[in-house]
Amino acid sequence: MGTWRWVWLGYVAAAGGYGGWRGEELGTGWGPWCILLLPAVIGFLSTLRRWVVSWKGWQVALIELLVPVCAAAGVGGQALLVSWGIAAATGGWSAPAARAAFGAGVVAVVGGLVLASYRSRVGTPASEATSSPSQG
Repeated sequence: MGTWRWVWLGYVAAAGGYGGWRGEELGTGWGPWCILLLPAVIGFLSTLRRWVVSWKGWQVALIELLVPVCAAAGVGGQALLVSWGIAAATGGWSAPAARAAFGAGVVAVVGGLVLASYRSRVGTPASEATSSPSQG
């Protein structure tokens, strides 16, 4: 699962960079659909692979078709919100390259710090993480 976190960070950073590049014109064109559909395509291919490896019937197959929908709504929706946030924050800047670099950089730094924070908590034993001076 660790590799997917880094893939997600790269995907959201690219979406932030795209939002910065497009600026206030983000809602026009095909870009938002690509941001939403990429996780859906990955979810559908993962579901298709599971069907090929172990077929369990049509009922399970229909339930598993919800995976791409949830992927598009959850992961793609987050990336689209980040992209629109960066586009709104940098809309007044004149240089698209500067907006894109700022958007991708901010998302990569914040996401990297979140992942580093998660890793540091995972490696700490519970007794040390919540230790308090004894009252006695």
